[in-house]
Amino acid sequence: MDSRFNVINWVHRATRGWSYGASIIDPRTGEIIKGHVTLGSLRVRQDILIAEALLNDADSAEAQAMALARIRQLSAHEVGHTIGIAHNFAASESDRASVMDYPHPLITLDADGNIALNDAYDEGIGLWDKLVVAYGYGDSPEQAISDIQNSGINYVSDRHARPVDGAFADGHLWDNHNDPTSEYRRLGDIRRKALSQLNQSALANGDIAARLDDLLVPLYNLPRYQADGVAKQIGGFNIQSSLVGEAQQLTPVPAQRQQQATLALIESISDEALAIQPELIQLLVPHPTGFNRTRESSPSQLAELADNTAMAEAYIRHVLQRLVAPNRLNRLVGASYSLEQHLDLVINMLEFDQARTSIAQRRDVISLRALFDSLDSSSLSEEAKTILWAKLVDLNEQTNVTSAHGKRMSSLLDGVSPPSASDAQMLPPGSPI
Repeated sequence: MDSRFNVINWVHRATRGWSYGASIIDPRTGEIIKGHVTLGSLRVRQDILIAEALLNDADSAEAQAMALARIRQLSAHEVGHTIGIAHNFAASESDRASVMDYPHPLITLDADGNIALNDAYDEGIGLWDKLVVAYGYGDSPEQAISDIQNSGINYVSDRHARPVDGAFADGHLWDNHNDPTSEYRRLGDIRRKALSQLNQSALANGDIAARLDDLLVPLYNLPRYQADGVAKQIGGFNIQSSLVGEAQQLTPVPAQRQQQATLALIESISDEALAIQPELIQLLVPHPTGFNRTRESSPSQLAELADNTAMAEAYIRHVLQRLVAPNRLNRLVGASYSLEQHLDLVINMLEFDQARTSIAQRRDVISLRALFDSLDSSSLSEEAKTILWAKLVDLNEQTNVTSAHGKRMSSLLDGVSPPSASDAQMLPPGSPI
């Protein structure tokens, strides 16, 4: 296209996908000639689904306003890329200081205790954006650097924010607040309230009843992204990159904060957190002819029927993969919040004979297999392997079971060949929102 004109291109796809902010650059000088943004239209659908589920309202002006606010923010984000600005995933910890973060909708409760989305996405660009534009395009880079350093806004981009077992305690995708654990608990409370009121009021007249499952998926898994920020407190460090001669910052997260993060994740996979009320299960009917389940439908091992245990398994796996990630366990060896302390909390949630519900029994099996997977991982250090192996041996010696489930768990610990694992139930796709 004509290089004189910057373009934002609205693209329709079969499924939702990423948006892009690209540039045409003069290879001789590095000068950005023009920007070309591609926005995927189905990104709006995901925001509408989240809003309709949270509000339990199929025709809500608040839901539409939230979706439009998200598209405005996304447009600014991609335009930022066209002028050379990278992601800053730590901006959400400084009062949403940048459009270059991946924002999760900020969901609140109004004075009457109802879910509110009026502040879901911030308006305008943030302080960080103004500072980096001044650095990149202003006449006083030294002053701009000083202003950035004095702003108190941290900078963490893709390389250090995306790995789920990364060491950076700051900088997460799709999160809010500077205390990930308290926000995770708060988001869990909102999820619980929204699930308790979800019914067919969230569907438009004439819509198929089976579409309720489409709304349930993002709501049931609402805290999934915030879980990453919580997990990164465990074995995490506050890290500030610097130049030679400048003060280095490499400070471990306080031990109590790490322990609270572990407990919050464990509590989030309890029966109470993951069980869906029977009244809602009754509303989750099979899809009629002509409407198929997709990769974005809730997982099920019951053919066309809703399967709360499979949904719970998917979220449990999501959390366990973060709780016992090998590199995370390695960083806890000899730390103030030790690997022994962390493993004790994880192992103590195993119920064996006391596991009365299907979710509890599924959680037991998944947790024990996750521990064995970490033990077998080539990424786990020898020191961490020794500690984890000793904990599992001690657990086996202390186990006295009589139920079928308890015996299966014991056989896993004994090394006796237990029943083979069933197909893993995984979360439907999440990003992008």
